[in-house]
Order: sequence, then structure tokens, then C-alpha cells
Amino acid sequence: MEGRCQCGAVRFTTPLARPLKMYVCHCLECRRQSASAFGVTAIFPAFSLSNQKQSRTATVPEVEETDSKTDSKTDSKTDSKTDSKTDSKTESNPEVDVEVATAEQQDTDTNPDPDPDFDPIGLYQHSNTSSGRVKKGYFCKLCGTRLMHDGPTHVAVKGGCLEALDRDLLDSATHIWTKRAIVAIPHGVESYSEEPPA
Repeated sequence: MEGRCQCGAVRFTTPLARPLKMYVCHCLECRRQSASAFGVTAIFPAFSLSNQKQSRTATVPEVEETDSKTDSKTDSKTDSKTDSKTDSKTESNPEVDVEVATAEQQDTDTNPDPDPDFDPIGLYQHSNTSSGRVKKGYFCKLCGTRLMHDGPTHVAVKGGCLEALDRDLLDSATHIWTKRAIVAIPHGVESYSEEPPA
């Protein structure tokens, strides 16, 4: 299956065309990392994101500089409160949206000399999990999308990263940590109050 982060800087192909198993996890950690009511995870045999080709370019739009003469004329015609907010953003704290080049854009000359050492994949680790195991979470440094968690033999890919995620896959998912659920569990699905059996 093809997978990617939100901005497209990290793209990957899973080792199988379909996951070995799908889980919908209702634990607190999955709710936090997904910023939602639950986390959706697809289990695959272990593979590495870093072994796959990644986009390493970003296009940062230029910030327009304002002409002080023009600003003073504008001040007399517009509300001073609005102008002071605009001035503070432009001069002392410009807000710049970062756009990451798509695979197609990389073939153009928008960023002909990307930093070859830049790695868009970040690692977050923590041990305060419901299971007590240390969790390694990989994410895109540019857009912040959580991509997957790894283990010794399998990886848990975040469902929303998979291009071919569909309703059939979700309907087949096992719901775990249901004792922490804050949404209704669908009737008739396989479910466990905590971790599923090994």
C-alpha cells in the first residue's frame, strides 16, 4: 500500500498490499497522538521509512515587505487597530506558511538545490503507555503527521496515512482498549477492553 504524510514530504510503500490486521484503539495515548476520539492502526511486517526515498525540499513563499509611505496613507483610511495587528505580524513576527514540494514539483526548478542532508522523518519516544512498553513514533518534521510506531517484528502504520484505506478495512478492524472509549463501539465487531491476546 502507498502511504504518505499530509504534506507529502514523507512517502512510503508497505511490504504487503493489505495489512495483516487493523485496530481501532481507544487508549489515551492513541487519542492524544491522533488528536481524535481514537487511533486507527494498520499492522504490517517491520519495514523502515528511512530506507525509502523521501522528498527533502520545501518551498517557502516570500513575505511581502510593506512600504512605510504606503502604510501611512493606508493608516488614515483604515481602522488603526487592524493596521497595528498587520504591522506587528509583518515586521516583528511574520507568519509564513511552509509548502512542501510534491513529487511532480521536485522535477521543476522551484528548489533546484535541496539540502541533501535534510531528513523529514522525526522520532518521538515515550514510556508512559498503558502497556508499559516504550513506544517509538515516527512523524514528518514538516507537517507533524504521525506516520507509524515500530516494534521488533511488526510496525503499526497510522491508518490515515494509507492512500487505500477504505470502509472495508475499517469495518474489519478490532477495537481495543474499549474500557477507555468515549465513542460507541460498533455492534458485532471484535473488541477487547484492553490489549488483544498475543
